[in-house]
Amino acid sequence: MRPVILIAVASLVFAACGGASGSGDLFTGSTSSSSSSGGGSSSTGSSSSGSSSSSGSSGGVKDAGSPKPPGPDATVPEAGPVDSGIYCGMKGVNNVFCHVGVEQCCATGMATSPTYTCKSIGAQCSGVPITCDDGSDCPGMVCCARFNTEVGYKSVKCATSCDGEVDGDTLLRFCNPSALPDECASSGLRCLPSTSLTGFYRCL
Repeated sequence: MRPVILIAVASLVFAACGGASGSGDLFTGSTSSSSSSGGGSSSTGSSSSGSSSSSGSSGGVKDAGSPKPPGPDATVPEAGPVDSGIYCGMKGVNNVFCHVGVEQCCATGMATSPTYTCKSIGAQCSGVPITCDDGSDCPGMVCCARFNTEVGYKSVKCATSCDGEVDGDTLLRFCNPSALPDECASSGLRCLPSTSLTGFYRCL
């Protein structure tokens, strides 16, 4: 009878081991369930995704803050010189400029050598009142001088046009030789120095 009992006991032990194996599957399932319910894997993925998104966002800001260089076919427009105002002679080795719209350059001594002085617009000028020296001082207009063959220049101011004559005075357009584009070119002329108003230029 004892061998039979031992066999029965061995069978019970084997069955118990088989139950442990089933318990192991349940544990594996528990791990899977824990991963699913706890969000460990999902959370990690979300964190990674968030980190990636944050990194991408940071990269976007960096790219947005760094201007892209022009491509090989890009055309960079040429800019002319910054207008400093109305030329009004020199002081030592430096050019003097009057404030556009606020001052005028008064040219006197035209019979010999002109002397230039900045004065308020409307102030008395016993010589030639100059309120512009090129088209940049006259938005939407041109800088035009009235010249009389007997008395010389009478005035230099902004006008809508500057062609022909007015009351016997020749109209001459003043310009800046360094301006881009050359405002005289559209009329087939060049911007050249004035012979009597030293330091000024006109279309010839």
